[in-house]
Amino acid sequence: MNRENMTTSQIAPIILRPLRATVIAYIVSGIALIALGLVLVFGVLSLNFSMVAAGPVVSLPFTLPFAIPLVAVGLVLALRGPRMAAILSDDSAEIRNTFSTRVIPRKRVVGSDVVVGFYGTISPVIVWRDPSRKGRKNRTTVVTFLTPAIASSPLGAELPAMTQQLNDWCSGHTAHAAADGEHDD
Repeated sequence: MNRENMTTSQIAPIILRPLRATVIAYIVSGIALIALGLVLVFGVLSLNFSMVAAGPVVSLPFTLPFAIPLVAVGLVLALRGPRMAAILSDDSAEIRNTFSTRVIPRKRVVGSDVVVGFYGTISPVIVWRDPSRKGRKNRTTVVTFLTPAIASSPLGAELPAMTQQLNDWCSGHTAHAAADGEHDD
């Protein structure tokens, strides 16, 4: 069937996922943080039980404030990292980042941009207008494609193509947003 003759519900969305190495890095980092948090709790417990005669060296209430956030962040990284994606459909863009998911309606997308962050990391952003904020521009960073400034390795070879697909999707909808009466300031 020809793509022009398909209805919106029949057209499959474009799913852009991070590199396999990125997903593995998130899972390994998450597991390492969980392990560190558990070592803090159970290591101190075993230390306390083994040193009953000498008295506890480090008490459990001291380590819990460090262990709980480590385990929580580790769980988020290990579980959300593999789910990161940019899902671009004809009516919206669903951006699944590490700590949040945002669905941006197609008619609100103004365009895309690139942001240079800490230590020269480069990340694309989707620029869109939020009606609840009086039409002000918002920027949603697509963490899925966060790349170091020196991404000349073979691992980074797919990233420019995926970023270009995101840019093409955004620029294809810029004319649609302007036709709806939402003009750039």
